[in-house]
Amino acid sequence: RPTDIYATCASGTAMIGGTFDTTNRTELVVLPRADFEKECQTRGDAGQGLIALDSYHDGRQRWFAGLFEHGIGKSRPLLGAVERDFRNTDSDLYEAGWRAIAFCTSHEGGPPIFHAVWRPGTYQTWLVLEPDWSHLVSRITYNWDQHRQVVAIDAWSAGAAD
Repeated sequence: RPTDIYATCASGTAMIGGTFDTTNRTELVVLPRADFEKECQTRGDAGQGLIALDSYHDGRQRWFAGLFEHGIGKSRPLLGAVERDFRNTDSDLYEAGWRAIAFCTSHEGGPPIFHAVWRPGTYQTWLVLEPDWSHLVSRITYNWDQHRQVVAIDAWSAGAAD
């Protein structure tokens, strides 16, 4: 099954890749934002949880690519938040027993926009947003030394467009 995805658009062609393992059944869904949000609700009501997420812009509109796993219950997606709102949502959901399992960013000429998925859980998670590669590597090294693992990672640059 796919366990993570990466999506981008180059010269008008969407390109989507992923990593795989052989356990539960997952399905890839690629839709424009409004349709993707509806699909999240429909699949969640049917017991399918979103486990991976990415997005791309095709020059006309933002698309989302997501992996839904059968039989794991609802996930909580957030599509389109500035950093402050993303952090606040993460904090609120953490207190309510939800843990971020995947996130991605997009850029449309302004500040980075965050998209994420939360699943129920009791394990500890830390949201780390670092300004550059060396700070990120230092933070990852520190967390590995604490026997923690990275569950999601993405990159962005201020003012970029994708």
